[in-house]
Amino acid sequence: MAPLTISRRMAAWCAPLLALVWFPFSAALAQEGAGRMVLVRGEVLVASFSSGPWVQARVGMAIAEGDTVATGKGARAALLFRDKTQVQLHGETRIQIGRSAPGAPLMRKAAAQRVEPPILRSLYKLLKGRVWLRAIHPVDWEVGSALVGVRGTDMGLFLDAQTGEAMVWVLSGLVHVAHPLGEALLSPGEQARMSPTRAPARESLRVHPVESVQWVLRHPAWVSPADVDLEEEAAWPHDLLAALEARNMGDLRGAMALASGRLPQPMAQLLMAWVLLEQGMFEEAEKRFLAVPSHLCLRWAGQALCRIQEGHFQEAKEFIQEGMAHCGGGPLLSCLWGVASLGMGQMEVARQALGSPYEEDKALPGLVLVQRALMALVWNEPDLADTLSERALRISPSSPTVQLVRAALLRSKGDLEGALEAARRALQRDPGYVPALIQAAELSWGLDRPRQAAVFLERAASIRPASPSIQVLKAYMDLASGETLKARQALEEALALDPFSSESHMGLGILEMRQGSPERALDEFLLASLVEPMASLPLSYLGKCLHQLGRFEEALGALERAAELDPMDPTPHLYRAMILRDLHRPAEAVISLENSMARNNGRCVYRSRFLLDQDRAVRNVDLAQMYKDLGLLSRARSHAILSVREDPTNPSAHLFLSTPFREEGKARAGIRELLKAQMLAPANANTFNTFHDYTLMFEGPRIQGELEGALGEHGLWNSNLFLLGGTSRAAGDLLLWAQEEKGFHRENNGQRDRYARTDWKISLDPSHELLLRWGSMLWAQGDHNGDADAEWIQDPYLHQRGYIHTATIGHRWHLGPREELLAYGIWSAQGFSLEDQLWSALTPALRLHMDLDWRFRQEQVQAGVLHMGRSGGHRWEWGVHGAKGLERLEPWVRTSLTSGGSLLARILQDRPLKVPTAMWELHAGDLWEIAPEVYLEGSLHFQATRAGQSPPVISDQWEQRACLGPRLGLLWKIGGQDLLRMGVARYLEPPYTLMEGLQPVEVAGFPLGEDASSGSLNSEARLGWDRSWNQAVFTHLEVGVRKHKSWEQVTSVRGFQARNLWDWRAQAEVEMLLAPTISLAGRYGFRKGVWEEVGDPPGRWPGESWAEHRGILEFRWVHPAGWRALIRETGVLQLGDLGPYGPRQEAFWTDLEVERFFWGRRFSVRLLVQNLLDQPFRLKTWELVAEKGTPARQVSLWVRLVF
Repeated sequence: MAPLTISRRMAAWCAPLLALVWFPFSAALAQEGAGRMVLVRGEVLVASFSSGPWVQARVGMAIAEGDTVATGKGARAALLFRDKTQVQLHGETRIQIGRSAPGAPLMRKAAAQRVEPPILRSLYKLLKGRVWLRAIHPVDWEVGSALVGVRGTDMGLFLDAQTGEAMVWVLSGLVHVAHPLGEALLSPGEQARMSPTRAPARESLRVHPVESVQWVLRHPAWVSPADVDLEEEAAWPHDLLAALEARNMGDLRGAMALASGRLPQPMAQLLMAWVLLEQGMFEEAEKRFLAVPSHLCLRWAGQALCRIQEGHFQEAKEFIQEGMAHCGGGPLLSCLWGVASLGMGQMEVARQALGSPYEEDKALPGLVLVQRALMALVWNEPDLADTLSERALRISPSSPTVQLVRAALLRSKGDLEGALEAARRALQRDPGYVPALIQAAELSWGLDRPRQAAVFLERAASIRPASPSIQVLKAYMDLASGETLKARQALEEALALDPFSSESHMGLGILEMRQGSPERALDEFLLASLVEPMASLPLSYLGKCLHQLGRFEEALGALERAAELDPMDPTPHLYRAMILRDLHRPAEAVISLENSMARNNGRCVYRSRFLLDQDRAVRNVDLAQMYKDLGLLSRARSHAILSVREDPTNPSAHLFLSTPFREEGKARAGIRELLKAQMLAPANANTFNTFHDYTLMFEGPRIQGELEGALGEHGLWNSNLFLLGGTSRAAGDLLLWAQEEKGFHRENNGQRDRYARTDWKISLDPSHELLLRWGSMLWAQGDHNGDADAEWIQDPYLHQRGYIHTATIGHRWHLGPREELLAYGIWSAQGFSLEDQLWSALTPALRLHMDLDWRFRQEQVQAGVLHMGRSGGHRWEWGVHGAKGLERLEPWVRTSLTSGGSLLARILQDRPLKVPTAMWELHAGDLWEIAPEVYLEGSLHFQATRAGQSPPVISDQWEQRACLGPRLGLLWKIGGQDLLRMGVARYLEPPYTLMEGLQPVEVAGFPLGEDASSGSLNSEARLGWDRSWNQAVFTHLEVGVRKHKSWEQVTSVRGFQARNLWDWRAQAEVEMLLAPTISLAGRYGFRKGVWEEVGDPPGRWPGESWAEHRGILEFRWVHPAGWRALIRETGVLQLGDLGPYGPRQEAFWTDLEVERFFWGRRFSVRLLVQNLLDQPFRLKTWELVAEKGTPARQVSLWVRLVF
């Protein structure tokens, strides 16, 4: 019992001590982590109790529940809370943190549709002053006697602590205001005023939405000494007019020489000081200004400009105040006071000095007008900014700041070349103008001119080494080259110089995403959108990050707000399209993508106008997938064709075009566009992505896998494994695929396929990249392993097996802005063996029997170089391609003649046959934008082939042919709705084995030679008309004619026999979005072939003519819950010389596909039914296999797991 007694005594003594220790500790735990201070300017105090003690706030300081934050006059503070609420405090404001609830947990991408758990609402209290806030999760704010409920909202709050007067105004989202005397629901652009004795009254916002929060905006302080018209600001002696004129013309050395001869005149000192200031020699200029009499306003203006150029805005204002005391002020000093106030973030003070962009005042100097234009541009009023800058340009045509604002306007419209030219004009007048140097560097970087950007950056750094903008651009350049440590150091230095730099926080967020820390990246993007809350791009990146974390609705909300803040920027619409496609909402995704195109000169490629980050992951996204989900292939093809013409060196455009080509059966054109896209694309995890999983929108290390399998009727089974991964410098994939099918007939018609492939993309440096690929396929057909699709007659003796091996190496050399050199080499080896037995009854008693055993082998090496680029209105390319190979056939044919079972004769044929093959092609072409959205393309091709029959069954003869063929095309986009395309071409078709090179195989977007015979000579003309009637209806019409001349061998005639085919085609398509989840596509095709009898060389082919009408109707349903369904009805009518089918053949069949996704996009089950109604059909074809059809229905079940 003694130990128990001691324990109780110890417990009795320790309990009070533990309570004393635990109480404050538990209170600290309860208060810890409510939020943190992210920005402090001026006097900002924090107290744990409303009565104090108060401590000075600092950046990174933790804010706990129950704390009070107060700002002094002219101060500002920004806080980021645990629930991701962003708050900025105006001067003389006080808030109290009642409760900061944890935000929603980071959702894993297991389900696009989920029921979110209830979230405890945060509670904050505005005690006095003015705040701006943005809330992702539900929060409540006490404002006087009212309770304001907020979610997903940008808004402002104001409270007068003495009178109790309060105001709530909403910029986006919805806000509920509850008051003891009533309530109100506010929408964007509305406000409500209230007091303790007056209920909230809803009304329209009385000022421009941006003006209501202008104090949170960040305006650049752009002003140059060359903006000042010295002649208007002072009376100059006659002997200095020549020096003044030299200065006005930009001849600063001449002005200095002329003025130095007039020393020690005070005005000569003033002019020399001003010239030194324009040369960036601030210290020397300051010494000269001190020698100028104090009654001259230009002295104080010059000294203030020295400080503004160096970023010392408070010192500049002190000089301006002193100048006003000596000379009484004036428009120049007042304007510089406003510029310095902008640099300090004192927007209200700056507006008092400069006025509002909306004020009508025609008697304003150019310097004030250009500052108002800059304010309008920051306020997302480009039309108003354009008007004001045009007025300023007429008044001050040589002003560098006017040119710089014009550059910013052109940049906002996507005209980067024009913006760079405007920035250059600003630098011609003021070579040391740092804002213009930085703009020129950023624009050069955006135009893919890194060397030119580095030159501008070095000049800017030599003048103002402590500029945060310079550090930011250096960081992004290091980021692009993979120098992450240097990039992080530069970004941190930029933040130390400018805590309001949203670009720095964005860069840090990108770094965190690349290093696999999405939670820390989210905080950085939140900070970027907090310090510049009215900027669009930080919210676009915040939306990308939220999507990557699986917080889809929040991501869409951020992107919606980004689009509101900058209606001209295509970036948020593009990101939104990708997210909507991931959420099984492809119709909305298509509309959002086309909204992005409308803001990007109609291009379906990514090119942000403001982005310093190259956004390499997004550049590798296949945007055509959202059209493919709805079967809108013609609509996708039309957009992609124009995008390739706009910028042939952009991989996004080629990737976009490859998908509709491949889906429509245009394999050669699709494969070559895909190869070109993969050679041009940067190396990352999206380079070889299938986009079955959620879209990766940031670069970073990633490994992903897909496992798919299938079981079906007629002995079908499939199994495949696909692995892919990548970093910012390399990407790779591995595919293992196997399929077997017994076929529709018990005796025959089965197949076995085994396939393996691996691809690698490696970045050696920013200008050189390698593409490596290896593929190997083993196949077998017949003897329960035959062609299940084409063969109808049961043949138990037919057996084939073969192999196809390919290896590809490609090298991309980035020569300069929009100029690329692609070199490639491909080795291929293929072969097959065929065994068969044939019988023929010559007479009732006499029979002929043939026992066939063939061994075919073919090896081919091809290589080529393609040089392409864009210069001004021209998009040019030239290339050289060649291939050489050898085809071998080892036939073993035993022919026996029997009568009544007795052998009469036997002949053995076993002579090996060899045919050398070769192909050469040289081409050069240009595409010229002869008018806005009118493209004329032309190219000249020299082609030469050497080939025989493949395989050389009849003989080992071969022929050589050459062709000099022009190709001409015209593309005309009319009124933004219509695209007219015309193309003519003459070409030689290479051997079938040359499938994956970079030879051009399309003109004006029309694929060439998809079903042409090997070695044939073709001449064709095509005409197409695409029309987008509205966002729901798209049509495509096309007609064409081709003369196809081929040379073939027959057993009865020695040599090659010519044959002419006239091929007439017409096509009509309509694609409709009937509802957000339903699409309908109808396609009609007509084709007629007329084979002419040709007698040269000797020998004749019989004339033949037949036509085909084919109609397809597709109904697709895609539901956000993860359901997809496709019903396709096909009808074919063939008329003419159909051989064994007679003069007429009809076929109708229905295909069905139903797919269900589970756990978001991780797992899917797909039911595929071919020939649903079990209606067998046989059709004559234009392809190598003379007949095709489906003799019976086939049902299969496919399962895919993404891990």
